Amino acid sequence: MSAYTLEQYNALTEAIAMGAHKVKYQDKEVEYRGLKDMLALQERMEKALGLNTGTGVKRTVAVYSSGL
Repeated sequence: MSAYTLEQYNALTEAIAMGAHKVKYQDKEVEYRGLKDMLALQERMEKALGLNTGTGVKRTVAVYSSGL
């Protein structure tokens, strides 16, 4: 089980979109130092909740040898 909830993730994502540094969910309120901290936490939450779809760039390189 994840230490994070989908409700926490949604609240953080909404705050990032609005440019806010405070996130409220249920009866709790969290204030972050800046966007960098919020984005780092959002990435950790995505991984923990299985939301990270691996949208990063993958590169495949073909190697050919003529055998000489």
